[in-house]
Amino acid sequence: MALKVHITGGKGFLGAYSAEAMSDYEVEISDVDTLDVTDQAAVIERMRESKPDVVCHLAGLTGANPSLREPRKFFEVGCTGTINVLEACRQAEVGGFVFLSSLTVHGQTVGGAVDEQSLMAPRHPYAGAKAAAELVVQTYARCYEMKAAILRPTLIAGEGQKEPNAVSDFTETVERGEAIEIYGDGSHKREWLHPSDVGRAVRAAVDHVVAEGSEDCETFIVSSGAPVSMAEIAEMVIAKLGKGEVVFQPSTRQVFDLCTSPAKANNELKWTPTVSIEEIVQRVIDMA
Repeated sequence: MALKVHITGGKGFLGAYSAEAMSDYEVEISDVDTLDVTDQAAVIERMRESKPDVVCHLAGLTGANPSLREPRKFFEVGCTGTINVLEACRQAEVGGFVFLSSLTVHGQTVGGAVDEQSLMAPRHPYAGAKAAAELVVQTYARCYEMKAAILRPTLIAGEGQKEPNAVSDFTETVERGEAIEIYGDGSHKREWLHPSDVGRAVRAAVDHVVAEGSEDCETFIVSSGAPVSMAEIAEMVIAKLGKGEVVFQPSTRQVFDLCTSPAKANNELKWTPTVSIEEIVQRVIDMA
């Protein structure tokens, strides 16, 4: 019998890629139009009816700036919503749980590349809600014999994405005939993933939590481990479009590195990304 997996947020950007990565499993999806994770009674009823082997909790709100405008809403969906899904899993005796967190729980790189043991220092409510939810996942896993995995993916860009990101912003700016504006000198670095690689990581995490001998709860940084400066991203966009220019704005806003060590995911989940940053940039340009 095929493993049954329920994906909350299954109609969303990453939910679709995750479902595709588990096409050989029995995949059931829910989204805000069919299941509001802030409605505890509805979530409990759905899980009791569904009785999946594993729940992948991907439902949530996105965006640092929107979270600054509506912090309570982000904590209600991101943290309380996660509590509701976990409680539903406890009552339905669901054995496995995968939570999609975010690398933003770390804030920024301090003293080298961050790993799973690095300090949490969220810089906005979106990241704060993810950090709080992680602690809830850990607690439920330890107390209720639930195997869980927490994934912290880095920046994501690719087909089907609605949330703005630097690659799409740079592309749209150049196509409008405007100069790309970068804070500072553009040397601050980030790491990027294609959503298909995130979907593969979710699949790997599902396989991990159902494997014999796995820990109650483990956390994995999901990233390329290959930092690229914002200036380099802009140069890639300009080179592929064959036009455009960059102007640098003196500022400390967003001028910090966020670099990682994905060694644990590489070794324990047997996961590595397959889509390079150059291909990510090209795909974003093609869909613009």
